[in-house]
Amino acid sequence: MKTKRISNVSFSVWKTKIGLKTYYICLSGGELRDGEVVFTEIGELTVEALGNLPIPFDHHAMNFQELKIGSIPLRTQIKQTLLKLPNHSKVCLFGDMVGELDGVIIEALNVVRSPQPTMPVICSVN
Repeated sequence: MKTKRISNVSFSVWKTKIGLKTYYICLSGGELRDGEVVFTEIGELTVEALGNLPIPFDHHAMNFQELKIGSIPLRTQIKQTLLKLPNHSKVCLFGDMVGELDGVIIEALNVVRSPQPTMPVICSVN
């Protein structure tokens, strides 16, 4: 079977810093079902992209945090999650990316362009 190669596919995977700590995060569509994370198809690929990043000190397990709109602002939820983790952690932030988080999650991350060609977007949750 012959397959067609898809090019120019991008996933929501970023490098960010809080203080002196660096984190690698992704945004994935998914939800908790019976205590297990169930990702959308694109969400699974995004987690795989994050897991395959060639980063220094890649000795930490992947961390997962569900995000929901509620009494705690999204930026605070994200910052609290990251500050609990060691430097150079990989973190998958997941939730309803095409529903309740659509249009608000990028604002909460304060996404800006980076001059580094290997990591085209950096987010700041300071």
